[in-house]
Amino acid sequence: MLALASVLYVSPEDLHNGVSTFLRTLSVLVLETAPALIVGYALAGIVPFLLTQNRTAALARGSRVAQSLRGVAFGLPLPVCSCGVLPLYESLIRRGAPATAALAFFVATPELGLDAVLLSVPLLGSSLTIARVTAAFLVAMLVALLVAGRTPTPRALPRDAAAVATTAPWTDRIRAGLRFGFVELLDHTLPWIALGLVIAAAAEPLLAHGSIAHLNAAVQVPLAALVGVPMYVCASGATPIAALAIHKGLSSGAAIAFLIAGPATNVTTFGVLTRLHGRRAAATFGITVTAMAVLAGWSIDALGVAAMPVLDARTSGHSHGSWFAWGCVVALAGLTIASLVRQGPRGALQQIFEPIH
Repeated sequence: MLALASVLYVSPEDLHNGVSTFLRTLSVLVLETAPALIVGYALAGIVPFLLTQNRTAALARGSRVAQSLRGVAFGLPLPVCSCGVLPLYESLIRRGAPATAALAFFVATPELGLDAVLLSVPLLGSSLTIARVTAAFLVAMLVALLVAGRTPTPRALPRDAAAVATTAPWTDRIRAGLRFGFVELLDHTLPWIALGLVIAAAAEPLLAHGSIAHLNAAVQVPLAALVGVPMYVCASGATPIAALAIHKGLSSGAAIAFLIAGPATNVTTFGVLTRLHGRRAAATFGITVTAMAVLAGWSIDALGVAAMPVLDARTSGHSHGSWFAWGCVVALAGLTIASLVRQGPRGALQQIFEPIH
């Protein structure tokens, strides 16, 4: 009994250090995600204007493979990571885009961001960067093809900015689009995003645990993928974490599994998909993405693709954020307060506990 008490005992100093680490990690995540969220909600209002009825119909043309390719191609030029792609995906679904194209867009857009690819080259090396891009592309295609058939169409979706007549004045259409992005979608997704950030701040230290280096590479891959699932990190933010983990003994395949599972699946994603498609579809999506990430990791280890081991302890350092990032944090804080005023704390919590209400 005394031995158990000694194990469970946490000294005040350890508790203080743990809280400090959590708050520091949370602040870094907020700085990283705030600009992407602002851009994502703004683009969610613009998407209905880009996706006219003809363009939406174009996404649905051809085979499911062609639809998946169009979904990936549609997301490539958008500078959006995992947090910003959520409102965009909902906008696509509301606009009537086929599930195959929308899911391919949903997985590929945060995985294949130009910033993450460019950051991978100095931190992971060119070989592992090419493997990362290839794996992300294949996972996006396969997930869309495997999951879309099991994804029911959302029921009774509210009327959104896309329903505004195309003949309406541009000022009215822009106003409706911005309201759709910064009011309706923000109210639905921000509570989940906040929960995801908190879980990510608490779960991130698990990846850097020293004992993982002693595990076999075949075990490291699924473990890294499972650690990545609850973490709310964008592809660029996950890259330094993966690079540092490789420096500490993680295999290249395990790093790729983490880089795929982390940005594509998290608590926020499950919440939004549950509200749009139901719990079964959300669970199917999460299981499929995680399984594909594990298969990609095992394949990379089997092929012997290695990272470039040029990292040192400075990789784990974080900047204090640019003035633009802090400006986005302030803007997001104002939008959060406005959302709480509109729906109240109970309404915000209802988005999490009753996502299909």
